[in-house]
Amino acid sequence: MRHWKLLNALGTAIAIALFAMVTLGIPGVAIARESGNEIETAAIRGGMKFSPPVPQFIARVKSAEETFNSPRENSKPVEDLRDGNYRYCTSELPEAVVTDEELKEVGGYCFLFRKEGNKVLGNLFDLESDNLICLDGRVKGNAVSGVAAQDMAGNPAKVVSDTEDFAPWDWEQNLKVRGGKVMGNKIKYYSALLDLNEFQRYNAGKELPPKTCP
Repeated sequence: MRHWKLLNALGTAIAIALFAMVTLGIPGVAIARESGNEIETAAIRGGMKFSPPVPQFIARVKSAEETFNSPRENSKPVEDLRDGNYRYCTSELPEAVVTDEELKEVGGYCFLFRKEGNKVLGNLFDLESDNLICLDGRVKGNAVSGVAAQDMAGNPAKVVSDTEDFAPWDWEQNLKVRGGKVMGNKIKYYSALLDLNEFQRYNAGKELPPKTCP
């Protein structure tokens, strides 16, 4: 009888010790695995298993297309964006939601465009001047290829390339154009290539992209 009580007390002590080790997460004893809406912590020793439920604190994060805190968080290629209006700039600011004034203070170039499928239509413009050109083309990855048109009204623009050779349109060399021709008060380029790899995505802002190029 005395031995039976001793064994019973010893078994109870072992059970309490195992439960304490599982609860405290002692290495080599606890194993965590996800199951349904709970993460179970189980300890297996001598055929005994304890699995006290632990609440799961896994937050659901909306896709980068819908919400983002920093331009650098958005690594999605332009080609994979949903249809809509977007603004990409070479300006480097820590926040993704900015004002026009904040962008102008930093300077650089912005591309304000509308995307429908792989079709892209928008204006590339200098934040520190009135220099602007419209692009109508298709996107592959982060590159837009198509045609471009620049309105010379009130802007003393000139043809940067009237040959088969590409030439940079902007001083940052984001856009390359060729085959330019003056048509009335416009310059039209039959071929244009815009590289958006060095651009950061920001909120679209108050202005809307153009519906057509001039």
